[in-house]
Amino acid sequence: MLLRLSVKTVEAHKFNLMRKLDIHNKAQLVTYAIQTKIIKVPMAQ
Repeated sequence: MLLRLSVKTVEAHKFNLMRKLDIHNKAQLVTYAIQTKIIKVPMAQ
């Protein structure tokens, strides 16, 4: 699915989300997304 969003738009949304969640870096943002099941990480076999 193609959303046709500019890089600036995505960065602005990411910045606002991080500010509202009191998250200070991308690693914390990814950890939050995994813990809240926003994204799934495949299990190693």
